[in-house]
Amino acid sequence: MKKLIWIIALPLLLTSDLAANEPTLLSTFVGSWQAEGEAFGAPSTSEMVWSDTALSGKFFRLEYRINRPSSSGLQTIFSGLAFYQKPTSANTPAQTIKAFWADTNGSLHPVIATIDEHALIAEWGTPKTEQGRTRYQLIERDVLDVTDWVKKQGDWRQFNHTVFRRAAANP
Repeated sequence: MKKLIWIIALPLLLTSDLAANEPTLLSTFVGSWQAEGEAFGAPSTSEMVWSDTALSGKFFRLEYRINRPSSSGLQTIFSGLAFYQKPTSANTPAQTIKAFWADTNGSLHPVIATIDEHALIAEWGTPKTEQGRTRYQLIERDVLDVTDWVKKQGDWRQFNHTVFRRAAANP
């Protein structure tokens, strides 16, 4: 009987152990990302840095910046910072990830995010302030598509779309 229990239980134990060691979608975002395009009606560059060691490794940290060329070099015209609580297991579609976002517009938003295949969908804000959605879609290992929407009068309106490429590592 004990042998039968081990025969049944062993595959379950191995599967759960593998799932616990499987990288999460957010861990594939870790690194520096860059994009060129347009922001607020003018040419710009965007930078995004994901790290997985924030606050004793309990959170992923996202730093986001939009820069515009100026006579003295690049000028940051917008920046934001988010902390995403690390998931406790490998990606699951129904998984909820808590986070918060703060930026240079003075915004401070709670974030509830979910995993959808190769995308992180972050719903941010509150009905009393502003509500938005950001989708971080991993297109290829080194290509991350980011689209932002804001809710206006009950309708979702896209206000940003940027395709980031992983920045080359410093030698």
